Formats: sequence, C-alpha cells, structure tokens
Amino acid sequence: MEGKNFGLILKKVRQDRGLSMSDLEKAIGISSAYISRLENQNRDNISLQYFVKLCKIFKLSSTLIWELYPDCFIDENLQEICTLDEVISKSNFKFAEKDSNIDIKFSFQKIIKQLEKYILLNTRDSQIKLLIEIDELKDKILKQS
Repeated sequence: MEGKNFGLILKKVRQDRGLSMSDLEKAIGISSAYISRLENQNRDNISLQYFVKLCKIFKLSSTLIWELYPDCFIDENLQEICTLDEVISKSNFKFAEKDSNIDIKFSFQKIIKQLEKYILLNTRDSQIKLLIEIDELKDKILKQS
C-alpha cells in the first residue's frame, strides 16, 4: 500500500469526520507526526497494522476506499482514473430519455456526493438528504418535458 495514495484518502476522511490528528493519535496509538507524514505524502508506505487500524476507526474496507476515492489511485498503465464526478461533468449522456444539461449533471453530482455520505454514515438523515436530491433531479427532468 503506497502511503501517498492512502495519505490523500486519510486526510479527506479525517477532515470530513471532523477529527484532528491528535484525535487519531489518542484513538489508535499512531503518532500525530506519523499521520502528518502520511497526509503530506512525506512517507512512502504505511504499515499494514496501521492501515487496518485506520480503516477500522473510519469503518471502511480497503475495497470501499478504492470505490469511493478512485482518483487517489492509478492503473497499471499509469493513466489517471477519473472520478465519477469528472465523468459526469465531462460526458454527454441521456437520462430518462432526456439529453444531459448542466442542471442534470449538477444534480447527479449532488446525488453521488450524498450517496457517498449515506454509504459512509448510514444514518437516517443522510438517507433523507439522498432522497431529497433524487426528488430534485426528478423535478428537473419533468420540467424538461
């Protein structure tokens, strides 16, 4: 596991959860300095022991990290993998028999972000917000009719 890839994920998830480096240090026994080196890409790798501890505290599997943050990884050919957000914004597509426009693309991006929160948090509030975003997309599609 390359620390440079994991460090980007670690920083994003830690900040999204409102945790400080010192909070992580207390929770799992990894020094703030070690966490800082990972996040700032000054450490080339992370030990499997620490990787497992961090995944457990954030309740994420390594597979889920790959699925949620594909832009932090590269393929065998060293070509950057696009995030779903980038695919939506750069592509033209049809949805519900309508051509995509900026409003539909923006709605899809909001749905994807809310879906990610729902997967990570699995709370009633995140589920409600996801459904609200889906309803807003439906209204935009129906207005185009």
